[in-house]
Amino acid sequence: MVNAFEGLIDRFLGASAEFERKLRAVRSEQWCWPTPCTEWNVRQLANHMTRGNLNYVSLLHGGGAADFLRLRDADALGTDPVGAYARSVRECARAFGERGALQRILDYPLGPRLLHRMGRTPETPAPGH
Repeated sequence: MVNAFEGLIDRFLGASAEFERKLRAVRSEQWCWPTPCTEWNVRQLANHMTRGNLNYVSLLHGGGAADFLRLRDADALGTDPVGAYARSVRECARAFGERGALQRILDYPLGPRLLHRMGRTPETPAPGH
């Protein structure tokens, strides 16, 4: 039987490194430019990716659905968008790598969910957009 989660953190880190590489190429005037995701400009998309990582870290450490929803669009980038994204990647990788993380039941906004059954793993953030 194949373990779909084997190498998960490495795949996440690889995809995230590519997204970070693209963020590093963004010039200051480009942060407000539109993206193919019509809901977000470049900064909003980077914030969505960063906040997503941080929200899953929070859920894995006992945070709840209310906080997830309240913080979903809160600024996570501050004055250093690339640094904030990179830090969120490291935190997310550490959290997903904790013993038993994939078997934890999370207080997700759609109801309690086992992490490994949510359809969201840390490899999906960067390639998902």
